[in-house]
Formats: sequence, C-alpha cells, structure tokens
Amino acid sequence: AAEYVLKKTVRSGVPLIQVEREEKRIFDEILKGGFGDDPYLLRREMQNNMTRHAYVFRDGKSLEEGLRKIRELRKRFGTGSVSDKSREFNQNLINVLELDAMLEVAEVVLVSALARTESRGAHYRFDYPKRDDVNWLKHTLAYRTPEGPRLEYIPVKITKWEPKERKY
Repeated sequence: AAEYVLKKTVRSGVPLIQVEREEKRIFDEILKGGFGDDPYLLRREMQNNMTRHAYVFRDGKSLEEGLRKIRELRKRFGTGSVSDKSREFNQNLINVLELDAMLEVAEVVLVSALARTESRGAHYRFDYPKRDDVNWLKHTLAYRTPEGPRLEYIPVKITKWEPKERKY
C-alpha cells in the first residue's frame, strides 16, 4: 500500500493527480485559451481593494465590501489573459499565475478577518476593539474548497510567555 501511495504522490506529498490537474489548467486553459480581463489592471484593482478594506484598521462592513470586490475580481480573472503563448521564460504567464494566487490569498485574508470578531496585533476592528483570548486565542487555518475558503482553528500552545495586551 505504501509503495502505491508513493507512486501516486510527488515529493511534497501532494497527490500526483492534483499536480497533473494544475499542469493541465496552466498549459491547456491559461496558456492556450486565456480569457478574462487584463491581469495588470486586475492586480492594481486587487492591491487598491486590499489597501482600502484589509488594512490594519478594519470593520465588518469594510471587510464584507472588500470580500465582495475580491470575488468579483476572481470572476473577471477567469483563467487569466496571457498574451505571450510561449512555454519558456514567459514572464506574462508568471504574472498571471501570481495574480491567481494573490486573489486566492486575498480572499482567505478577508474571510479570516471577518470571522475573527476581536482586535489582535495587526488586526484591529473598530466594531470589535477588544482582544478576546477566551474565544480567539487560536490559530486560523484555511482550506481550499470549491465554495471558497473553509476555516478551522487550532489552539495556541503557550510555551514561554503568557499572552497579554500590548500597551503603547
């Protein structure tokens, strides 16, 4: 059984079928087809959106608006618009793939920030200005699903210093 699994995965532990699916998406959909809005325009819009809605100081309404905009940008992205169809040294393809990843991470940041109903560190919510160790002293984990990020939480392990509020 172990030999079978080893044959079906790459070194990182990612199932080979997943790697093959991503290669097909890149080479058959993005590189050959390529549809969607200008990736450079989308990137600029994403950056402006994240600066406006996911900066250190936030509130639920702004986070929701930012998330709505990111999801709109993801739809407009499609699989990206690649003008350079070459397979070697293709900076245009790299930029499209980076934008694809950045849009996914932006969605995770906004979904996670919306779920966290407290202020902590570089995450300050005007609508939840207090830190809440009882409910939120935990790490947020995000998993990719077809519907969008699925969040799970694991407790923080206190190894040396007890958490306390920062005072500046």
